[in-house]
Amino acid sequence: MTGGRVLVDQQNSLLMKIRSLGNFAISKMPIHLQKEEMLFQKI
Repeated sequence: MTGGRVLVDQQNSLLMKIRSLGNFAISKMPIHLQKEEMLFQKI
């Protein structure tokens, strides 16, 4: 079952990359958009 484990790890690292990209994009936004995005992420 190690193959399934590797797949999960790959998916997790992909999610982390997407999240960091998302956070980077948010950091480039105007402040008022950042606040809306933070509220959206809390849901």
